[in-house]
Amino acid sequence: MPIRRVILSPALLLFGSLTLLIAVSCDSGDPVNPSLNVSPRPLWSLQAVGADIRDVWINSTYHAVAVGQGGTILRFDGKSWDMVYSGTEERLEGVWGSSGRDVYAVGASGTILHYDGYHWERTDSPTGRYLYDVWGSSVSNVYAVGDGGTLLRYDGSDWTVVPVGVDSRLRGVWGTSAADVYVVGNRGTILHSTNGTDWDDTYVPGSLWCVWGASPENVFAAGRSGAIYHFDGSTWEQRYPSGIQSDIYSLWGRSWERVLAVGEDGVILVFDGSVWTKAASGTTNDLRGICGKGQEFLLAAGDDATVLRKSTDTVLAKGYFSTPEPITFPTTGGLAAYGLYYPPENKDFVGPAGEKPPLVVLVHGGPTSAARIALDLEIQYYTSRGVAVLDVNYGGSTGYG
Repeated sequence: MPIRRVILSPALLLFGSLTLLIAVSCDSGDPVNPSLNVSPRPLWSLQAVGADIRDVWINSTYHAVAVGQGGTILRFDGKSWDMVYSGTEERLEGVWGSSGRDVYAVGASGTILHYDGYHWERTDSPTGRYLYDVWGSSVSNVYAVGDGGTLLRYDGSDWTVVPVGVDSRLRGVWGTSAADVYVVGNRGTILHSTNGTDWDDTYVPGSLWCVWGASPENVFAAGRSGAIYHFDGSTWEQRYPSGIQSDIYSLWGRSWERVLAVGEDGVILVFDGSVWTKAASGTTNDLRGICGKGQEFLLAAGDDATVLRKSTDTVLAKGYFSTPEPITFPTTGGLAAYGLYYPPENKDFVGPAGEKPPLVVLVHGGPTSAARIALDLEIQYYTSRGVAVLDVNYGGSTGYG
């Protein structure tokens, strides 16, 4: 196994040239004080998956499917992501399944793919228009939406076009049941049906890209410039402002008191039943889709091969966790290298005045990879004990030349 850890003496904390390495021992010290005076902090870890992702779906066994550019389909087995042959190069925008043996993906040129538990196959589509989202209440009641007011329905045997009388780009579809389905889109379009045939239309300011709800009396729709509308069973209103201007691309929740929204520039919002609060995601990449299962498993996916995983609701104590600082430093040939610097952090101890802390330098493997901002308890082990950490992105790292 390659060595990833190098410890430098304080005398060598000069980032220009690392020509001499001196290993020094570091006492692990006392355990971190398990203070109960805590506040919630997000535990999102970033995973690079090799392709831009547009949507993600999780089945009942905590396995996940992500879809994206160039016909990309990735499967998560609980530990790692693997590329799956899709049979298409069309961009895929939405994914949903009734089970791990009945999954649909939709995308450009009217593409509809189906997974039966063994392989993906392209199914006959009644449209050539771009499709953005897919959702169903059962194996015999599935909807897909897209450009030009396109709404498709699958009845267990065939996909057919459902006339809805609008020409707006439809971006999101979701329902509480087969008798309570919502569709949202550009120009503030909101469609609602109780039978799958007749659709009532409502319009609000702005454009909407996603919809999700906890019940027929608690439905959210969100979209451009942070707009979030709430439906109470009778009217759509902006009762709970998001407080942001970033576009929101996807909604998902566990209950009325636990709803999440993701969007532009890595934004993550959490709704607790009364207010939306912005949470740190650790990325500035656009997040396009979010999905979860149970109480302790969430996935958010987006641009630049970004997948964020949150697998715990553990609460972290303030004053013991180091926040990384992006740095740039000169290297050979007049070039620059980059890294994430984690200063020591432990509110119960202070280092000797005028002295620099020892430094652990982390060097990731190759040929392609990168250091990214995410909770790493190994790093926090050192920083909570007075040791600084530098996680280096040398030349050739993914995204760094």
